[in-house]
Amino acid sequence: MLILKLFLAYLLLSLVPNAVTAIFLLVAGAYWCHATTHGNSIMSLFGLILCLVCPVEAQTTVVSWNVGRNFTHNAHDILGLALALSATIVALQETGCSRRNLPAQTKDFHGWYSDSDPKGHHGVGLLLHTSLAKHVIKTDRHGSRGLSLLLALPRKHLRITTLHWPHTEEEARETRHWCTNLQESDDDQGFENIWLGDFNAILNPTLDYRAVTTHRHSTSLGPGLLADLTRWNAVDTFRLLHPSTMAFSRPHFVHGEHVSSSRIDAIWVSFGLAPRVRAAGVVDLHDHPTDAINGLVDLSDHLPVTASLDLQIPAPPVTSRLVHRRRFAPSKATAKQQEAFAAAISVVVTVVVDVLLVQVKRTCLG
Repeated sequence: MLILKLFLAYLLLSLVPNAVTAIFLLVAGAYWCHATTHGNSIMSLFGLILCLVCPVEAQTTVVSWNVGRNFTHNAHDILGLALALSATIVALQETGCSRRNLPAQTKDFHGWYSDSDPKGHHGVGLLLHTSLAKHVIKTDRHGSRGLSLLLALPRKHLRITTLHWPHTEEEARETRHWCTNLQESDDDQGFENIWLGDFNAILNPTLDYRAVTTHRHSTSLGPGLLADLTRWNAVDTFRLLHPSTMAFSRPHFVHGEHVSSSRIDAIWVSFGLAPRVRAAGVVDLHDHPTDAINGLVDLSDHLPVTASLDLQIPAPPVTSRLVHRRRFAPSKATAKQQEAFAAAISVVVTVVVDVLLVQVKRTCLG
């Protein structure tokens, strides 16, 4: 009996993404079995529905960061941030070097890059967790400013495009043309899209910009870029969830003086993905609960932006390396707390198994 209980618990924990979901399934299953055993068909049906609708969605965390030409020297720290955020998709801007000098494969991620320009400026990259990288079927590049991957997922095709939007109108026109060609092709085939990167434009001067001094940041590219994104049926993940919140990814300094803050880094999704956005925000490198992230405050003059989506794809395996959360560190739990948790799990498993056995006996004897 003990071996059977342990096997069922192990099997359940292996099939679901986390312990909370496992407990939910155990409780729902026990409720269904108990109701069935006592002949309550309505309660039995309700318990079965609980089992079927258990929230087991695997969220995909997307991160975008302008790393300020520091990737080659700080790749370990940047990948550490991605792991600490449980990221599946990481977009980088201003990698600042030839793609031949960048890591194509690490233990956890596979990388695609564009070259920087001849002066060592710009350059973009996309890192996909190895669990997702196997779905890439096509790569498109636009000089040192754009990189796009097309993925054939089990239920849909998804295009992920990272951009370092140009400052000049002429370069912006060329980048716009490249993006529009990709978008029109995707629309014809019903593909979903994620655009993420440093857009170098303030799209909402009221909410996405704050002047600290009289210095004013140029917003000349903002209206045109916003029109493009609107035409591509793109939705700003941050503004979708936080319609009136001010948050900034780019503190701007002139001669050491903080003159303004703006949100020019963003993650946009196609209209069909908008209902699947679960979270979005700017990663605070100054006061983050994760030690691996807190130490990166001086690496770039931009802050990472992040979004979580339910893309209905398998979640990557949990990686404990480099992840030390102050608030939820396992070492914080006392031995007595760990014993209490183990006992609670044991009780739930015992109830489920006992009720299942009673039901099986009654079915066989009846």
